[in-house]
Order: sequence, then C-alpha cells, then structure tokens
Amino acid sequence: MYCQIYFRCPFIHFLDEPYKEVLSLRVFGESSFLQISELFGKTESWAIVTFHRAKIKIKESLKGALCYY
Repeated sequence: MYCQIYFRCPFIHFLDEPYKEVLSLRVFGESSFLQISELFGKTESWAIVTFHRAKIKIKESLKGALCYY
C-alpha cells in the first residue's frame, strides 16, 4: 500500500524532515525503530512518534484529494 501511495501521489515528497526520512527508512528501508533512532541520535520512542506523525500528515493531506492507483 505505501509503495502505491509513494510513487503515485506526491504527498510523501512534501513532508518535512525528519518525517519524510523516518517514514522512508521504516517503510522502504525496512529499518527498525531502534535502527532509525540510532541514525538520528534520538530515542526509540522518538522514532515511533515521528513515524506515526508522518502517517497522520499523509492521511490529512490525502483527505479531499484524488489519488488514483
């Protein structure tokens, strides 16, 4: 599902950092939250919260927008 949205809807490209990077590492890089937290020098909780906030931002940007699969 994320691959379809990523390549056919530009919303991910417009995410601010670190949301875009965390989402990409988690979904496409299949990195664990621990690995992501170590890359950023943050806690694992930070990585989890940032990932979930990125998903919320994408959902909000998709509301009312047409996105064809």
